[in-house]
Amino acid sequence: MIDGDTLGFTAKTLARFGLADSTEDVDRELFTEVFTHSSYANEYGGKSNERLELLGDSIVGFIVTEHLYDKYPDLDEGECSKLKAKAVSTESLAGCAEKLDLIDYLRLVSDAPRKNNPERLEANLFEAFTAGVYLSYGMEGARRMVLSLIAPSIKLRVLNKSVEDYKSALSELCQKNRATLEYRELYRSGPDHNPTFTYCAVVNGCVAGIGSGKTKSEAQSGAAEEAWKKFAHIPGDGNK
Repeated sequence: MIDGDTLGFTAKTLARFGLADSTEDVDRELFTEVFTHSSYANEYGGKSNERLELLGDSIVGFIVTEHLYDKYPDLDEGECSKLKAKAVSTESLAGCAEKLDLIDYLRLVSDAPRKNNPERLEANLFEAFTAGVYLSYGMEGARRMVLSLIAPSIKLRVLNKSVEDYKSALSELCQKNRATLEYRELYRSGPDHNPTFTYCAVVNGCVAGIGSGKTKSEAQSGAAEEAWKKFAHIPGDGNK
């Protein structure tokens, strides 16, 4: 059965998303399963989290797909598919597990799974944890947690994709906020016949971005991209 430290951690984690007020709100048997790797279950008995991983995989995929469908009606099927693939990738889900520090409470027989494929291990654990949330608090609870972790990165990717000309985008942003904008050459390197230029984008007198390229235009575009990403307002909205 789940130990006191893991129980307290689970309750605290669920409380972050408004899903639990105390350890009394945690299904101990279910979350024992969530944090039990197959190697531990094989050695000591009990249920592993593999079935929960399967369920969680489908739940995360549905939530992300639903979010893309509702939030971004202008995206076509192909664009949604690409965004979904990135959002539910092993790297993305492992990042979610890291944000929650889930791996510290996974019951393993040895450290071999951590060493062999740590990213996959964390992604699987996040899927199992999502399934635990779903079974305890329904789809709305699972949606609240998943989107709070994944929706901001989806929004950033959508915004980045929509900006093809960062110099124009940064110029519009500065005009909107009544800020001054200019580009300054910092230095050039390499031989005269094949130089590399480095420029900075200066907003209100402060360096906001730096870029390099084989042409002045390319370097300025890189500086503009860095500055735009820094100043474009991208709130962490986890709602649909």
